[in-house]
Amino acid sequence: YGFSSVCFCTENGSNKLSLYFIFEKDFEGSVMVKVFNKQNIEIGRVKQQIKGKKDDAAYFDFVFDSRTNIDPKYTIIIE
Repeated sequence: YGFSSVCFCTENGSNKLSLYFIFEKDFEGSVMVKVFNKQNIEIGRVKQQIKGKKDDAAYFDFVFDSRTNIDPKYTIIIE
């Protein structure tokens, strides 16, 4: 992909997920983030354009549908 994500932040019960990306090379493109609950059932997904230069790092906020409550124990998949 050209990036790695090293951490995520969310407020319990929130629908906003902040992901910290470290860019291993120049990257500009679409990133899909999916959230799976404890039963491994997908409860939300969002696609967003991000852009970064090699060796840069930044937080990007992914806002899901307001009905998606992201628990810190849920599984986050980045594609």
